[in-house]
Amino acid sequence: MNSQERERRKIRELAREYTQKGYVVRKAPLPAQLPKSLQAYRPDLWLTKGEQHIWVEVKTSETIEQSPYLVAIAELLKELPNWELELVLTNPKKKKA
Repeated sequence: MNSQERERRKIRELAREYTQKGYVVRKAPLPAQLPKSLQAYRPDLWLTKGEQHIWVEVKTSETIEQSPYLVAIAELLKELPNWELELVLTNPKKKKA
């Protein structure tokens, strides 16, 4: 399984998990749905529950290195009340020797 497949699988898993916890889950929302300061970016998931907003990024050890924009997103989210970043790392399971 490659990095993109692992990321997609984890995104589906997280979407189910957060839906069960009562969050509204949006997969890859359109820029116009996001606050103006974040419209240049697209989260893997955008979770809301009441006034709480969670921006979810799912990466592997390979793709995290290609994601320097995460620092910019974290800085922008600090400026928005009730927003937070959840960074989820997913990697292949180690084969037992």
